[in-house]
Amino acid sequence: MSFVRNITDIDEKIIKRAAENGESIQSLAKQFIAAMHGEYDLLNILRPTHEPRTTEHIAGVVAMT
Repeated sequence: MSFVRNITDIDEKIIKRAAENGESIQSLAKQFIAAMHGEYDLLNILRPTHEPRTTEHIAGVVAMT
């Protein structure tokens, strides 16, 4: 069995906050993802088998829309 959870690692809020912080979008997204993983680990929630990120599938998202 597989558990797949999408990670939206780019959106308007992330772009805005990264600009406000003077950091890259990727750096901020990594921080959010690490925090999420840490919280899930504290709750003993198993991690997904796959975690595709939006930025890895932009061409498919554009084609679909």
